[in-house]
Amino acid sequence: GGAAWGRRAALRLAGFAAAAGGLAHEADAASDVENRDEVGEKVRKAGARLPGMGQPDVAYPAAFAGRWKATRVLAGIELPSGEGAVDPKLLEAAQKRKDKVEEFPVRFIRNGDRVVADREFNAEQEELSVNKQTVDAQWRASNPNV
Repeated sequence: GGAAWGRRAALRLAGFAAAAGGLAHEADAASDVENRDEVGEKVRKAGARLPGMGQPDVAYPAAFAGRWKATRVLAGIELPSGEGAVDPKLLEAAQKRKDKVEEFPVRFIRNGDRVVADREFNAEQEELSVNKQTVDAQWRASNPNV
């Protein structure tokens, strides 16, 4: 929504402002890209500490690193506010999934000294496997809240 766009734009602008420094000689181009990536990473980490900007991603044990097969079964549906509080199409879709085994690949990646879920890969694979649709998910391990 609007808040995410504002946060994303602010972090990009801050990263560009911090990395700005004029034109570089071609020999220095690789070094400049590395420096901008480092500055961008520092800005993203600092932004995650700001109130309302979010915390770093959830860390998993190192043994989680790699590809796995997720298996799940929707065992029940509870509607504390009643059926009227739920979109009928969503409820119908959930009811069709009840008691069915769903399997899809998931991946956990290293992000520095931590292992995190690759949300982009996982969302795309789940949507493809479970709903037979493609989705273009966008996520960065260095900034999971944007």
